[in-house]
Amino acid sequence: MIVKQQWQPFPWHPSWQQALEGSGALPVLGGAWAAQVLILVQARLESLRFPEKVMALLLGQPMLLWQLDRLRRVQTPHELVVALPRTPASTTALGPLLERHGYTVRCPDVPPADVLGRFAAVVRDRKPSVVVRVCGDCPLIDPQVIDQALALCAATPGCDYVALAQEWPEGTDCEIIRASALLLADSLARTPSDREHVSPYLWRQPEVFPQRLLPCPFNLSQHCWSVDTPADLDALQTILGSCLWRHGTAFGWREVYDVLRHAASAGAWATSRPRNAAFVAQVEAETGSQAAGDWFAQRYGEEAWHA
Repeated sequence: MIVKQQWQPFPWHPSWQQALEGSGALPVLGGAWAAQVLILVQARLESLRFPEKVMALLLGQPMLLWQLDRLRRVQTPHELVVALPRTPASTTALGPLLERHGYTVRCPDVPPADVLGRFAAVVRDRKPSVVVRVCGDCPLIDPQVIDQALALCAATPGCDYVALAQEWPEGTDCEIIRASALLLADSLARTPSDREHVSPYLWRQPEVFPQRLLPCPFNLSQHCWSVDTPADLDALQTILGSCLWRHGTAFGWREVYDVLRHAASAGAWATSRPRNAAFVAQVEAETGSQAAGDWFAQRYGEEAWHA
């Protein structure tokens, strides 16, 4: 028997106090602000480590469809769009598949590696106020975390950018970006890593783009739940199946963590990979330095702490 469990609200975290200006609770989003939220999912079929991974079968369905179904459960009113590169594979295979399942697809005419340019083109077309950036290799993404990040952005006057703090596992990632800040970054960012990874130009300049981090109740900084290789997909078959069996479709990151704690092989998989290794390697190649540090040092500074 499948026992369905309702999502519970996040416990209060003291570091939210300043952002919420003493309100004592996260706001309920609504009205014009919420109606202009665009969830923008980047996906492609040309992955070097795992070609066509977003169409690989996860419990009998293309992996990306699982993730999009979870994103549909975001409670904040929003528009959901998948941004694909304008390549033969995307326009003839992936795009039509997604459209058959009712999803909106855009393939801007920009170089495939220029994901920032791809996002900016969709923003100019759809004209949102706020963009939620999501990568298409995170089938365990938690819709409630996205709602909480959006609420933190709305509660912080002048905030251009909200991301998850370093203690969140990779694979739950989302970034909240004001559309005006994203368009400014598109006009100014020049390095290939800034263009391909969308947000580094923003998070490296907090003095230009005011920003906040959504804290995590636990320290899961050593966890990586995204899909980079066929072995990752094999591990996700068991984890997703266990979550669905125990909780139905309404599971979140806590339920995933519970499965990992009770399944030794799944837990070992989740903690065995470096985070964002491709980005770190790209920055090292651009700078000619082998001392760029790991992801935590680049993203959160040399004093970043992770277990």
